[in-house]
Amino acid sequence: MKLAGSVALQQVDAARVKTWLHWTGRILSTFGVLICLSSVFAKLTHEANYVGQWERLGFAESKLTGVGLAQLTGIVLYVNPSTSVLGAIYMTGYLGGAISHWVRLGEPTPMMVPLSTCLLLWGGLFLREERLQALLPLRKKNGASM
Repeated sequence: MKLAGSVALQQVDAARVKTWLHWTGRILSTFGVLICLSSVFAKLTHEANYVGQWERLGFAESKLTGVGLAQLTGIVLYVNPSTSVLGAIYMTGYLGGAISHWVRLGEPTPMMVPLSTCLLLWGGLFLREERLQALLPLRKKNGASM
C-alpha cells in the first residue's frame, strides 16, 4: 500500500513540474516577444532615437518599415503554436543579423540585446514545447532526461 502512495505522489510531483516548466516557458517567451514588439513599434513609427542608431549601423531610414514588418512576421510565426518552431528559427536568423552588425562595428555591449532576446525566445519555447524537449533532451547526472 505504501508503494502505491509513493507512485501517486511521484505522478503529482511530475504534473506540478510539467505545469511549472510550461508557465516558466510562457513567461520567458512573453519577455522575448515584448522586447521584439518594442523594436517593431520603434521601426514602424520611425522613432528619432531608433532612426539615429539605424543610420549609424549603415542603413537608410527608408528600410525601417520593411524590416519592421519582417520582424513582425517572425513574431506572428512564433506566437502561433503550430508555427512556433519556425518562428524561433526565423527570429534566430533575424536577430543573428543584428548581432553581426554590432560585431562589425566592434561594439559588444549592444549585441547583448538581440542575443538575450534570442535566448529568451528559444528558452521559453524549449520549456513549453514537449516535442522540442524530446528532440533536444537535457541530461541529468544519472543519465535520465528532463
